[in-house]
Amino acid sequence: MAVSLISFALIAPITGAQRSLISARNSRDQMTAYFLAEEGLEYVHYVRDLNAIENPNDTDKWLKGLNDCIPTPGNSSKACGVDPTASGNQIINCQNISNCLLYFKNGIYSHQHGVGSGFSPTIFTRSVTIIEDDNVHKPNERRVKATVSWKNNYAQTQKVELTGYITNWKEQVNLN
Repeated sequence: MAVSLISFALIAPITGAQRSLISARNSRDQMTAYFLAEEGLEYVHYVRDLNAIENPNDTDKWLKGLNDCIPTPGNSSKACGVDPTASGNQIINCQNISNCLLYFKNGIYSHQHGVGSGFSPTIFTRSVTIIEDDNVHKPNERRVKATVSWKNNYAQTQKVELTGYITNWKEQVNLN
């Protein structure tokens, strides 16, 4: 009986500590995923604004460079990866979700990696989809969905999805 009590007294705190560590790790991963999804949304806003600046007289090019993010009638699952840190192509086709795996180095998450780059694969994938909202048929408005997914300690897929809206503000404001 005494051995059982001593064993329980030793095992209970260790089990509690283990559960706390797992919970803390899951919370960290969820927070990281949230910020990565937010970065995806913000990058789409950045590209939209850059298009307005670079094409001052052409309001039809507000989604220029984001074609890989826009589903087509024949490909409704089309999505892209956005990589604000990349020096080259910052839009990655995510037809194969493994293309959108994020890599990490020195506090930076990136889709770009290469032999000798020093980037290590992470548990996170990020994809962005820009769609015309079914409920709002406005030619100058799109819904943007950023999804970050990962597998937790139990190999269960987790995901954070953030949704926002972008508008062709230049067309609406007519800054010309």
